[in-house]
Amino acid sequence: MQRRRFTTEFKSKVVQEAQEMGSAVQVAKRYEITANLIYR
Repeated sequence: MQRRRFTTEFKSKVVQEAQEMGSAVQVAKRYEITANLIYR
């Protein structure tokens, strides 16, 4: 399995969406990443 690298812009966008929606799990599913990555 190859490791994915995310840009700083992508990371901040995902975190902001999670804060606005109030659900990191839903945002994680949308972008096909684990919710733990958002919490970190």
